[in-house]
Amino acid sequence: MAKNRTETSQKSLKDVKIWYRDDYVKRNGTALISLFLYLKGERVIFNTNISVSPDFWDYEKKVIKKSHPHAKDYNMIIDTCKGRINEIFVRYRLQHKELTPDLLKKEYITPSTYIDFYEFMERAIIERKDELEKSTIRQHKAALSKLKSFKKSLMFSEIDEKFILRYRIYLIRKYKNKLSTVYNSLSRIKAYLNIAKKEGIINNNPFDRVKLVKSVSEREYLTEEELQSLIALYNKKYLPGNYQKVLRHYLFACVTSLRISDLRVLKMEQIINNILVYFPVKTKKKKPKAVKIPLKKLAWQLIRDESPNRLSGTIFNMYADPTTNRMLKDIIKEAGIKKDITFHSARHTFATYFLRKTKNILVLRGLLGHSDIKETMIYSHLLSEDLIAEMEVFDNL
Repeated sequence: MAKNRTETSQKSLKDVKIWYRDDYVKRNGTALISLFLYLKGERVIFNTNISVSPDFWDYEKKVIKKSHPHAKDYNMIIDTCKGRINEIFVRYRLQHKELTPDLLKKEYITPSTYIDFYEFMERAIIERKDELEKSTIRQHKAALSKLKSFKKSLMFSEIDEKFILRYRIYLIRKYKNKLSTVYNSLSRIKAYLNIAKKEGIINNNPFDRVKLVKSVSEREYLTEEELQSLIALYNKKYLPGNYQKVLRHYLFACVTSLRISDLRVLKMEQIINNILVYFPVKTKKKKPKAVKIPLKKLAWQLIRDESPNRLSGTIFNMYADPTTNRMLKDIIKEAGIKKDITFHSARHTFATYFLRKTKNILVLRGLLGHSDIKETMIYSHLLSEDLIAEMEVFDNL
């Protein structure tokens, strides 16, 4: 019994015993093969999921006889299970951690909790290349790169609530990320942990116990006056050609609600009877839904300014996203607008302007291509503001 009570740090492969459980034979005539050892005076039993009939079991050598059709594979699985137990002991010994019977059983049942998360996420990103757009793949790789800067190596078992909270603080302090950016980074990691959960690698996603905060107030947009000042700046045509082009693209997005990813692949063939029909790149592979945008005078002017005689093919010849956003900031500054604007603000500008003028949030939902009205409701505060202002007519009573 003294040997069975040896310290965790001294446990090794020789302490793992094979047990053919012929005390319970199944209806099909087979019995289960288990492994067991003693830890802290408690017998810990491990399932190998291998069952054979007594005729195929070698009681002396503790192996499946060669006469069994799957003897080689089954014996290899049993050896792998023994190796898994030994690996758990080695890992805990190297980390100077105490291993209890309950922990040992948990580690054995979900051995992948100590698999490298980075290797898993890199593999999963590659496997999703046909499911996701290239821009989304780049964002997921960027999220992984940020995580690696926080911790060089990361096992599944190390990701818990405390780790997530520490990483959130790191993103804010190190990268000066806003809440929306922090939300996006954490959401992408959460998504891959959910994939691991579906694959049976982990039992629970630690993010399920962490509330991710997404800031809605950071949705920057232009007021009607600011939009008019940009249109006036464009019509003066005194900006350098490359800046004039970026402003043209931005203004088109302001009057159509298109994201930069949609604008980049837009073709003349998608315009039918003055209506632009497109499938948003962001949701095309998951929830393909056609969005229809009637094109008005300014939108047509911008299309013709880009290429007067173009009847087919790509409409706008655009710069890379970082270049576009960098030049846009200079344009905004030139127009005297003191806001931290990115290209995506054009979509919020469209939504804000449309809702203020029409008060029709259901039509706005269709124009933005939202599948869930909750997405559109982020702009509902505008309706509340207008209602309060309009109710001021009763102040004269």
